Order: sequence, then structure tokens, then C-alpha cells
Amino acid sequence: MVESKLEIAHQSFLHQKFTSVSNRIDWLKSLIPILESSKAQWSRLATVEMGKPLLEASHEVEKCIGLCRFFIENADSFLAAEVIPYSKKAVVTKSPVGIVLGIMPWNYPFWQVFRFAIPALMAGNAVVLKHAPNVTGCALAVEGVFKNSLFPEGLFQVVLADVEQTQRLITDERVQRISFTGSNETGFKIAMAAGSVGKKCVLELGGSDPFIVMNDAPLDLVVPQAIKSRFINAGQSCISAKRFIVHSSMYDEFMERMIQEMRKLNLGDPLESSNQIGPLARRDLQSKVLNQIQSAKSSNNPLLFETEVPSKGYFVPLMLFGNINRGSSLWQEEVFGPVASVIPFQQDEELIALANDTKFGLGASIWSKDEEKAFNLAQHIDAGNVYVNEMMKSDFELPFGGTKQSGFGKELSKSGMMEFVNLKTSIITSL
Repeated sequence: MVESKLEIAHQSFLHQKFTSVSNRIDWLKSLIPILESSKAQWSRLATVEMGKPLLEASHEVEKCIGLCRFFIENADSFLAAEVIPYSKKAVVTKSPVGIVLGIMPWNYPFWQVFRFAIPALMAGNAVVLKHAPNVTGCALAVEGVFKNSLFPEGLFQVVLADVEQTQRLITDERVQRISFTGSNETGFKIAMAAGSVGKKCVLELGGSDPFIVMNDAPLDLVVPQAIKSRFINAGQSCISAKRFIVHSSMYDEFMERMIQEMRKLNLGDPLESSNQIGPLARRDLQSKVLNQIQSAKSSNNPLLFETEVPSKGYFVPLMLFGNINRGSSLWQEEVFGPVASVIPFQQDEELIALANDTKFGLGASIWSKDEEKAFNLAQHIDAGNVYVNEMMKSDFELPFGGTKQSGFGKELSKSGMMEFVNLKTSIITSL
């Protein structure tokens, strides 16, 4: 089945590789009404399969629709040929490369797929999706939407592949690019396999993003964003704030306000609209976070707040640790659950050292009324994206991707689309 789907994708690519961008845009336009009519069904499916609250799942589907609209508006200009100043006529065109293999995670089962697949398809490639096993229903739902749209048959294929089959997909000569979002351990293995046959990857790996609160930050605005950034999707987001670095003059008030806001959050059945926080997606994920918490407690890291959890489901309590030890697992590792760790600072040099005290470099946010100072501090932080006075997120218009062990390559915007094309330079000499 995997081989047959790969060959279908390959043949579809060969038949469609010279299709005009305007035709591809028409295909993409046909997706939107199907997505809009599927929103309620898709939202419930994501909630049932991986546990996020219905409202968050609905927002995820809306974001996929917004991404489609963005590339409808911009694909033509992104893929336009460019004339390069040169002694002769030199033109750079963007040609498709073949099959793009996407190996995607469960935490945003629709958004993660669309943000690699749509630019890859608009660039003229075929897409093969290997999704996480616990969101197989979401993967097949996406495949169904493409089948019911104007996209030619075979350009988007879902494969239900095990580890060995996925390894063969990575090295198959029909696959020319790999896009992976997930853990560092798996990402490094994929990069090694792809590198062994000379293939380019886009890797979006883990993160332990700092959320930096300066001494002039308005806490009435900052704390609600801190809560949202840490606890969205029950903390199961690569770009959620995980390490809070707060000026010592603001520390006590920040902690008091965090506890006040955390008390307002309800944990429970994600199908119930009154609950803002659902369970973690799997038992093994719950166990890992609980082990990180136990390690932190045994290392005498002060636990300042903890909620109760429902008896049924893979829930982890909302927790707030203060004056965290920099050697703690909560500080050094990515914590994929609803646990916030806070540490105070006094000098700018100290906050930079704290922000960079991680193997990750995905994103960061800085909160201050002094925008110029915050921007200058941002240049010292090792991260792919730094937001000033806004929580870290991924935007259609902006290149997204990390540094250090958070991966390489970019997604979204024109930069993300260029990961899936061959920049072909043609030099014309007059006779």
C-alpha cells in the first residue's frame, strides 16, 4: 500500500509539474468551501483523537483556511521569475522538485499538515503525508478533502507507515524533500537518513521558549498572555512559553497574578465548552511530564500552585514553580505539559544568559514599554523568532523556524515555499 501510494504521487507529479500557477490557485480555492463546511466535524475529530478543547480545535481549522487564502493571494508573486543583474541575461525560476514527504506530529493535527503541504503543492510538487498514529482519522480527513476538491488525483496522498517503511520513504529517489515536525531525537535520525542520500530537510523540533518580563511591563496585559502562551493545548506546543524570566521588582506581583489566573482555568472533558484545558494526548506523554515534575520536586524547586485533576483521562495538573533551579529538568528540558517555571533576574546581561541557557532556539517573547531596548535585547537571544509585546506564534506572512537544536529550514511565508523548489538559474548569451 505504501509503495503504491508513493508511485501514484510520483506519476501525478510528472503529469502536473508544468501546470500553471493560476491553475494551482484554482485548485486551492476549491478547498476553502469544503474546509468551511467540515470545520465542526474536524474540530470534534481532533478533540476526540488527541484531547484539545473544541474551541482550540475550531481555531486550528480556521487557521488552515487562512493559510489557504494567504497562498491564493501570494503564490503567483512568490513563484515569479527574477531577473538578476549580471553581464548577460540571467533569470532565476522556481521549479518543483518532486514528492515532498511530510512526517507530522499529533499536537496540531491539521495545522501542521497544511503549513507544509499547501506551499509544497502550490510550488508544483506532490505531497505524501505520514502522520502520527494517534491522529490517523485527522490524516484521512485531510486526504478526503483533497479528493473532493479540484486537486488532481494523487497529488496528496496519506500513507499509514511504520518506522521501517518511513525510513524507506525518506531514502526513496522519488522523494526529494522532507518536512518534519516533532522531537529532537526523531528529527536527528530523519536528518541523518536524508543526508545519507543528499536530500534537503526542513526540521521544526522542540522548544523551551523564554517569556521575558521587563521592569516596566504592564502586568495586567502581560499575565493573561503568559497564561495563554503556557497553557494553550494543555502546554503541548513547541512554541508555548515554557521558561518565564521576570525582573525581580515584578516577580512577586507576577506570581500572584499568575496564580489568580490559573485558578480560573477548568480542566476536564475537552468536548465540554466550560473546560479550557484538556488531557494530554497519550499516557506516555503524561508519564514523561509527571516524571519531570517529580524530578523538580525532589530537587527542592518551590512549587507555588497546583490544581486538582479529573480522575479519568491523561491529565496533568496546572503547576507553577518559582525560583526554579537552572539545573532542574523543568528548565533544561522541553516540558510538553501545563507546567510553568519562573526565575527572577536583575540585570540585562543576566536575562540574556538565562534566555540562552537552553539547547533549544525556537522562539521567545519580550515584554516592555521600551520597544527599542526590547528589540536590542532580542538580537542577543538565540531564537528563530522573537516577539516584542506579543506571545510567540506562527504567522502566514513571516518565516518560521528555529536555531540550535530546534531545527533548521523555514516554514510559512515566501521563505517556507522556497524550501520546496529548485532555484534554477538560466543564463542567456546573445549570438
